[in-house]
Amino acid sequence: MISAYAPNNVVSALAALERTSMRLSDPKTQQAMVELVLAMRRSTGHKSIDLNDDIHAILFSVDIVDGS
Repeated sequence: MISAYAPNNVVSALAALERTSMRLSDPKTQQAMVELVLAMRRSTGHKSIDLNDDIHAILFSVDIVDGS
């Protein structure tokens, strides 16, 4: 449904997530999931200023995994 009806940025964010390892312990997968949620929020008119850490905490826990 997303690939058929969602705006381009949401489809691209979902594709980026699919290109990851899909392991929830992988920081790249976690960031891609956060980006997908942010893209979905933007597509509904919500502003997502500075919500990356909050969305990450909601999806994964309060600990942010350092991607470096």
